[in-house]
Amino acid sequence: VAADKKHPPAYHSLGLIYLEGKGVPHDDTKAQTWFQKATDVEHGDTQCLMGQLYETGRGMSKDPQKAMRWYKLAAAQDHPDAQHNLAYMYANGLGVPKDDAEAIRYWRLAAGQGLAVAQHYLGVMSARGQGLPQTLQYTLEEMICSTNLSFGIYPGLTHGAYNALARYASDEIKALFLPKMAEGTWAGAMCLTESHCGTDLGLIRTKALPNGETGPDGQPAYKITGTKIFISGGEQDLTENILHLVLAKLPDAPPGSRGISLFLVPKILVKADGSLGPRNGVSCGSIEAKMGIHAASTCVMNFEDAEGYLVGEAHGGMRAMFAMMNTERLDVGVQGLGLAETAYQSAVAYARDRLQGRALGGAKYPDKMADPILVHPD
Repeated sequence: VAADKKHPPAYHSLGLIYLEGKGVPHDDTKAQTWFQKATDVEHGDTQCLMGQLYETGRGMSKDPQKAMRWYKLAAAQDHPDAQHNLAYMYANGLGVPKDDAEAIRYWRLAAGQGLAVAQHYLGVMSARGQGLPQTLQYTLEEMICSTNLSFGIYPGLTHGAYNALARYASDEIKALFLPKMAEGTWAGAMCLTESHCGTDLGLIRTKALPNGETGPDGQPAYKITGTKIFISGGEQDLTENILHLVLAKLPDAPPGSRGISLFLVPKILVKADGSLGPRNGVSCGSIEAKMGIHAASTCVMNFEDAEGYLVGEAHGGMRAMFAMMNTERLDVGVQGLGLAETAYQSAVAYARDRLQGRALGGAKYPDKMADPILVHPD
């Protein structure tokens, strides 16, 4: 009846009924007939659906080019799902030449309409940088660690925190926090150790209680209370915000490490639009000294009813945190390589410049008052 009155959503619904065989025999031909009627009046949902059918080959021959055409028609009507699907095809070169610029353009359009998955992928694209291989990143990181290890700790920790959130956080959390981390506007920090327990994290006392509010992903927010020590980058003024990944225990937590959960606790709370809000209940109690990296802030961090958001599953914090810890383990190896390179180059330069005594076999540099210590036996 609605279709007889030329109601486009009815055309679309009738097409779906025949396509899925709901209450009637499955009939691709009739489905396409009704879909065509809907697309003739530029019904965005149907145009997007036609794109999906051609992209997946469901009910018709798979044809990426036709999928792109239908998606573009729907995208022109500001259909966020079509914009997202177009972006995904451009980002992955599905039926079209790979084009990151077009992918970002369409994801921005979809993200602007609040499509969370598009906001997430936009953050991922922002994090790609120049699209260079990770091996080149470690080459650069070795140079940074050789020249200024203290400074290199900050982006290294942010890299690890990004990996943990990208793997275990909800799409809404990713969309809100990851782009700023990728830009370097916000930093990350890892909060594990407490004064009474080092590697035995099952003994931690930091607790997490529901605070009656909801987080950016619509899930319960928590009050995080406790003290962490040896927190590299726990407080600094290099970035606008610091995102602490904090291990804590929920009231119903089983004993030991099986009861640990992971929470994202920002230094400054973040509003739904991504702007900064009030200061969270996070403070630096003192600065600690770590040999060789005095220029990097190593902190005692106090969390007093600080608002935090669960990352991953409850009581699954160790699994989620290992995504960050394993990144930092690789980074520590690169730090060791960087420091060894600096030590070697510095030692060679000193041995060439420092004049002391003569070589055992006779003067190597008779025009100088003494030979460089480089010529002496080890």
